Amino acid sequence: MGKIKDLFSKEKRVKTIAIIAGAIVVIAAVVCLILFGPFNKSKRIEKKLTNRMQELGKDFYENYYYDQVGKDFVKNYENNGIKVDLNNLARLNSNDSDAILGEFKNAKGESCNANNTKVTIYPKDPYEKTNYEIKVTLDCNLQ
Repeated sequence: MGKIKDLFSKEKRVKTIAIIAGAIVVIAAVVCLILFGPFNKSKRIEKKLTNRMQELGKDFYENYYYDQVGKDFVKNYENNGIKVDLNNLARLNSNDSDAILGEFKNAKGESCNANNTKVTIYPKDPYEKTNYEIKVTLDCNLQ
């Protein structure tokens, strides 16, 4: 019976509570580092660059390419897609091409490979201007 009383003694409870509180603080700190710290910087950059490539691909397809070739032509690319690299997407915006290329850098400040960074646009039935999917390929050494 004396041992049971020892388990519930005031000193033991304080130590147990302190250990649990310390563990919670450590776990919370690790979670914060993972969510907001340097471990996730590459993922944030990757998401930002992917979104920007999607914007450029959308602009290219809807405001330039589709108007040039039309519905009947894009049907032929439903399976293989229309591949456009970053150099050509930037060139389409001739006034801003250097600025656009300058956006594509990794966490170390290194430029992405503008020939291998690309969008592939897959036209979808009914092959109207806004019926497509875009797949982004980044070559930016984001690791």
